[in-house]
Amino acid sequence: MEAYRVRVRREDLTLRWRVGSLLVEAEILSLSVEEVTFAVPADAVTSVAAGDSCPLFFHDVRQNRHIEVVGLITACQCVEEELRVQVRLCNREQLLESLQDSETWRHFNRRRTFRIQPRSASFQPIQVHLKWGGFEGRFVLHDVSEGGLAIRIANRDGIEIPEERAIRVQIEDPLEAEPIEFVARKLHEANMGSHRRVGFVIDALRTVHRAQVEDRLARAVLHWQRHAIQARAQIETFHESPGTPPRQA
Repeated sequence: MEAYRVRVRREDLTLRWRVGSLLVEAEILSLSVEEVTFAVPADAVTSVAAGDSCPLFFHDVRQNRHIEVVGLITACQCVEEELRVQVRLCNREQLLESLQDSETWRHFNRRRTFRIQPRSASFQPIQVHLKWGGFEGRFVLHDVSEGGLAIRIANRDGIEIPEERAIRVQIEDPLEAEPIEFVARKLHEANMGSHRRVGFVIDALRTVHRAQVEDRLARAVLHWQRHAIQARAQIETFHESPGTPPRQA
């Protein structure tokens, strides 16, 4: 987890933990819409255990935005002079609603690469348009991040993508009318059984306004991921509703 997530900086997002009548300042170690792990001085609190309710108060410093979340402690451990606490966030629907259309969402998905397999509003796979030399075609987008993408190619399709040639890429932007366009180069290829997975990385030398392209990709991926999490939360809420038949194993 430490190697995969990016630690949240205090100047970006702060966290306070309500313990009885106290509000304890905490250091965020990892964060997602499902759980948070944080650290406080070992002598700041006493008598806390797994299963305890855990009211938390986040503050997005740059946006001046406050978010209240209630969770359940799933683990706590003293490491040297600090207490590390892992909390499962309970009201994810409310949290997702409060993060809707907010830049604060980024803090709750602080992965090194915002990678996801995107889907349209109707849950259809997103397609990507590729062009090189005299060829152009559309392919199913396997996954995408702010640094590149991967596509699916059926094994029966004999298309070979050149290793060194510049590949022009066009992907629909779910947040803007104009598509996201950039130049990429082939990075790797793997046989996945029924199809080939071909990965590309953005060509920094040939892509105009690279920083803007990466920012648009990151925002698009966060949009797709937010909707995927919301859909999953709705499904889980449905299955957990009273009177709903249990899921089959």
